[in-house]
Amino acid sequence: MATPKIKELEKIPNHSIGIISLIVILTIGITVIIASHKLAPSPVKTMSSSHLNQTQPTIATTDPTKTPIRPTYDSKGNPPTALGLVMKTRAFDTEPSKVVYITIDDGPYPQNTPHLLDVLKNENVKATFFDVGKQIEKYPWLLKAEYEQGHSIGNHTYSHDYNSLYKSPDTFLADIQKNDNLIFSLLGIHTKIIRAPGGTSCFNIDYYNSLDANDYMAFDWNMDTKDTEGELSIQQIVGNVDKQIGHKHKVILLMHDLPNKSSSANALPLIISHLKEKGYSFGTLSPKIMPITFPEGFYKAGAHS
Repeated sequence: MATPKIKELEKIPNHSIGIISLIVILTIGITVIIASHKLAPSPVKTMSSSHLNQTQPTIATTDPTKTPIRPTYDSKGNPPTALGLVMKTRAFDTEPSKVVYITIDDGPYPQNTPHLLDVLKNENVKATFFDVGKQIEKYPWLLKAEYEQGHSIGNHTYSHDYNSLYKSPDTFLADIQKNDNLIFSLLGIHTKIIRAPGGTSCFNIDYYNSLDANDYMAFDWNMDTKDTEGELSIQQIVGNVDKQIGHKHKVILLMHDLPNKSSSANALPLIISHLKEKGYSFGTLSPKIMPITFPEGFYKAGAHS
């Protein structure tokens, strides 16, 4: 005899049983799939090396806003270049193939300037005197003697005081202009060639811009007698020149007429004779002569560059 439950099942149609079975199977399958996703670790995404290269940012090898530094004028008179530098193009004279510009700094002084003037007159050579305003005020007759003898007059600032000069481009320019006005009051000329105490290595870009905007031109040197380094003998000073001459075609020679530098004045005839033997001519500096400047100042950014 069939049990009551069996009898009840026998009453369910066959197609209904099939549907129920299918639902049960699907339910079990879905449950298994969900469980496996929860237990399985998240897959690690991998990229090919080519894809990685494509997605990495490109690092520029050069700064497109940085101007290449050229600390000299070129042969066409185009100015030096550096970031923030705005100097004008100039026209320069053609220079001899071998030329020396003798420059004498820090005077005038009665102890040595007259002696130097005598030597230059006897040798028939002209030089450039970079004079200091405070000394000009004391010995204006020596400035006039330099000028009347045909030498070039340069501006070596009024004070020659590093502490005040290099506070800012404005203080430097004001000092230069003070000396310029003093020279004009005595000679009736505005000299536009300057020499910075210590050279333009003390500058930054703003100094160059300030001077150029006021039509001043700075000159450094490429040969040093080293006559400020202690009490040198005449032979030592001449030897210093000989060691540095090399194969230079253009020389801007630095020396001084300080009161304790009589050996410089005494060495000058030998220096001139030595350079003449090597085939050099002599000239004076002016805004028409391409300057020699130290490169350091062109690498120093100014406050507004």
